[in-house]
Amino acid sequence: MTWLTYHKARKAALTLWRLAGEAERGGLLGLEWVTPAVHERAWELYERFDDQVLSFCDCTSFAICASKPVDFVFGFDSDFLKAGLDLRPGLRDA
Repeated sequence: MTWLTYHKARKAALTLWRLAGEAERGGLLGLEWVTPAVHERAWELYERFDDQVLSFCDCTSFAICASKPVDFVFGFDSDFLKAGLDLRPGLRDA
């Protein structure tokens, strides 16, 4: 949703949030919330990878993915590939 918001598609971000909620309620999608432990782990990752340009949000996602069985990540951010995660739908050629 951050990407959509930054690319002037706030309405699409709101629609995505609504659809994600419906998918979660239907058992099709798992949403995870940031706990204090995940927050702490995200800061550790953020500090450790100071040679790369990673957002704290990405580090939070990496921490969650490391703590749960994750089949794939929905997104378009190549940083998830660097973290060894299966990214879907993945990157698109410009």
